[in-house]
Amino acid sequence: MKSLVLAGGRGRRLGTLGAKHRIILGHQSLLQWSINGISHQADTVLFNIDKQCSNDIHPPNTITVVDQLGGYRGPLAGIHSAMQWVISNAPEEQAIVSVPCDSPLFPNDLVARLIAVSAVHPHKIVLAADAEQVHPVFGLWPVSIYPELDMALREHQDGLSLTRFSTSVGYEICRWEKTRPLDFFNINTPEDLARAEQLLADQQNMAADV
Repeated sequence: MKSLVLAGGRGRRLGTLGAKHRIILGHQSLLQWSINGISHQADTVLFNIDKQCSNDIHPPNTITVVDQLGGYRGPLAGIHSAMQWVISNAPEEQAIVSVPCDSPLFPNDLVARLIAVSAVHPHKIVLAADAEQVHPVFGLWPVSIYPELDMALREHQDGLSLTRFSTSVGYEICRWEKTRPLDFFNINTPEDLARAEQLLADQQNMAADV
């Protein structure tokens, strides 16, 4: 399975903390957390970044794919670019799994469970959810939907949300009823980062006590 780490977000709500992928949580960047987490679950890690930043960062053991469409069109543009890479370089692959860099921790069985749902619904998007909500940036995206995705992004040049597109083509849910406090936790503001630091410390302390 090929995976995709999405790091094209602008991070405007983080203010002076800078680009999301460079922000430090604990001992490493948000980007490195995501790469480490997904690299144990997939055989190849693709990394999507905005064209303007593509020359500044080259994470080891990843393949960089930059947005091919002009303008800023959100995470779907990164998925679109990753699908183009898969079609050209790994045509045997039927899907890719996406994770964001601003929700750097996620279940260790993310890919396995998304694949299990996809096996029953092979041509549908599969989105992750916890007990409270759907997390559409964590998803399995069949390469067979590339034509629909390409058309939708060209029709919506100002961007299109993951949820809106997924609803238009149909999707299934893969739900985790119980997760660690930091699983799927989204870091958008300085307050979120402070909360994540506390949750990470609590999680590490609990692990040390076991």
